[in-house]
Order: sequence, then C-alpha cells, then structure tokens
Amino acid sequence: MSESEIEGGMPEMIPAPRFAVSSFNVNANPTEIVVIASTLMPGVTPKGEMVVGLKPEVVLSMSPQALKELYVLLGGIIPRLEEQVGVITTPFLKERGEG
Repeated sequence: MSESEIEGGMPEMIPAPRFAVSSFNVNANPTEIVVIASTLMPGVTPKGEMVVGLKPEVVLSMSPQALKELYVLLGGIIPRLEEQVGVITTPFLKERGEG
C-alpha cells in the first residue's frame, strides 16, 4: 500500500499548527540547536519609508541528535524531489555552490 492509499478512506487531519516560512536562522551549542523560521514582513517607518523585515513564525529547539536525524531525513528527500522538478536553487545555495 502506498502512502497515498489509506485503508478505509481518508485519515483524520493531525491537529497541529501549520506555518509558511521563507527564511531560517540557526544557532547551536553542544547541547541544543535553535532554528528560527521567519517570513518577510513589509512595514513603514515613522518617516513613511517602506521597509521589509523578518517576522519569526516558529522557533524549533532540538538536540544535536534530533538535528542529525532531521538532516538525514531531509537529505534523502531533496534528490527525489529534484528528479521530479529539476534543480532547486536560491541565492543562498548559489553562494555556497549548492545550486
């Protein structure tokens, strides 16, 4: 049975919040990794100037072990996804020679 075929019909939705993000900041020490996921948020200064800032949407705190497991899981998805949609790239990835 494939992941899209559920015996007995559609599964119930998991009651968890969903976030759409476009930027990440990662900080780490030997015992904890903190990932801040943000979106771009336009704004106006008191002088009427348009600005764009980052609005944190979610903060993930995890152990180094959990981060390594996430790294392995995500690393396995990217090649499969790129086979379907082509090379995924961003300015960040280009700067690092990754895309």
